Amino acid sequence: MSNSITESADRDQVPGEVLRRLADEAEIRAVLMAYARGADRCDIELLRSVYHPDAYDDHGFFAGGVEEFLEWFRVRHQTIIHSVHFLGNISIEFVTGSVALAETYVRSSQRSLRPDLDEGFVEDHQALARLIDRFERRDGAWRIAHRLVIFETSEHRVVPADNGFPAAVTVALHSMDDASYAFRREHRVTS
Repeated sequence: MSNSITESADRDQVPGEVLRRLADEAEIRAVLMAYARGADRCDIELLRSVYHPDAYDDHGFFAGGVEEFLEWFRVRHQTIIHSVHFLGNISIEFVTGSVALAETYVRSSQRSLRPDLDEGFVEDHQALARLIDRFERRDGAWRIAHRLVIFETSEHRVVPADNGFPAAVTVALHSMDDASYAFRREHRVTS
């Protein structure tokens, strides 16, 4: 199976096959976006939903199964007060009709409490990385079967804890208490 819907072999496919490939790509992208939202809101159930139950995750700092990864994540993120994962380029290559490899560029920005810092200061951490994922479609759903995180750069700096926003501004929370969850409930968006 070819890797791009624009390759000449794909131009000869019947429209249904091209639409299936586009739908598969859209579902894989949605899984990647759900991972970013789950990580940034510390939503363990959403994070769990992007992996197959027997998946393997190698974040460098942690390598192992999904349930162990989620426990590592939960503990690690207890001191993180703000988190943003911004996904950039996403390339998807289909190995078969039910296996795909994805490479996703990501910029993460996290703000952490550190007990060794003076009161009123926090640590900002910026990192550039790539998520290398093996996706598998099982029971009709694409999920991550294996993930490798490749880090590019990392920068840490100590900054004042005051975020500088006026009181009327809605500020993000690194939890499911974030205003986006209430907004989604209010507007009846459940997934």
